[in-house]
Amino acid sequence: MTNKIFISILSGFFAGVFVSSFVPLNLSFSLFFALAGVVFVLLSYFKIVPRGPFLLLAIFLIFFSAGVLRFYSKDASQQKHLLDNFVGEVVEVVGVVTREVEHRQSTQRILIESETVTFLGEEYPAQVKVLVSTELFPEVFYGDRVKALGELARPENFTTEIGKEFDYKNYLRKDGIFYTMSFVNVRVLASGEGNILKSGILKLKGRFLESIESIIPAPQSSLLSGLLLGVKESLGKDLEQDFIDTGLVHVIVLSGYNVTIIAEAIIKTLSFVSIAVGIYIGGIAILLFAVMTGAGATIIRASIMAILALIARATGRQYAITRALLLAAFIMVLHNPYILVFDISF
Repeated sequence: MTNKIFISILSGFFAGVFVSSFVPLNLSFSLFFALAGVVFVLLSYFKIVPRGPFLLLAIFLIFFSAGVLRFYSKDASQQKHLLDNFVGEVVEVVGVVTREVEHRQSTQRILIESETVTFLGEEYPAQVKVLVSTELFPEVFYGDRVKALGELARPENFTTEIGKEFDYKNYLRKDGIFYTMSFVNVRVLASGEGNILKSGILKLKGRFLESIESIIPAPQSSLLSGLLLGVKESLGKDLEQDFIDTGLVHVIVLSGYNVTIIAEAIIKTLSFVSIAVGIYIGGIAILLFAVMTGAGATIIRASIMAILALIARATGRQYAITRALLLAAFIMVLHNPYILVFDISF
């Protein structure tokens, strides 16, 4: 019965989020399904209907309502677009870079958390995310305060090489990004304004990659960077396409296996301390590794599962991988309901 309840909770919540991703459901719908669930609980409690099946149905409806409510609350919090009136206009955006900069062959993609937007000489306060594409120089880093001048646009879907439409608008929406700027002029105003811990981790990552490049020539150094940290930008478009064509791209895409290696290596290295201390340090290392590699959906899922495995080892409990996978998915969707449908990595 416990397993059935667990499945009813998760399936109800996921179903609520899934339906809300395609159909705009409001608070009234959420309340309706919650009340329906309560009615079935009462009917099963007073034995008016069979208790087992209707209790599971009640749990499903209540958590379906919770899924609808979670998606609605997330959606409502992100619909405060302060820049819609400036779309299609040349504006000046000032803000802080809040994510590691993505480097391509001839461009860099910068995520700016804007503070002000200037249009026709008048400055407006605006706290929104803007994804900026610009030339490789001047080089920009996480935590830099920058000024970007260019035309503001809304993301648009595009057709892939295999003829399928990619829902780019909702792909960015899952990260709270509703605006883009391409081929803009970027100027760095200040540095070191990001999170201190994250800045330190990314600097360590940069030095590690520089060390690899100084010892091993390209493209072997790029391959090693991909194997260890999932860095694909340095591979180049042609080499990355070769990996895709040969079905070997998975070796340069981070997965749970990378996280497992990190956790096991640290625990074995710290074998001289108590297992509890080793597990705590292993858990912290997993979190730091997730931040270092960009905290994508795949790594977050693997990190949660690895931490659950460490907890099971510390408490002497059995580790059920299927439950761990479902629980990791629940935690991730609870945090960001958009990823259930709009993040292909998830």
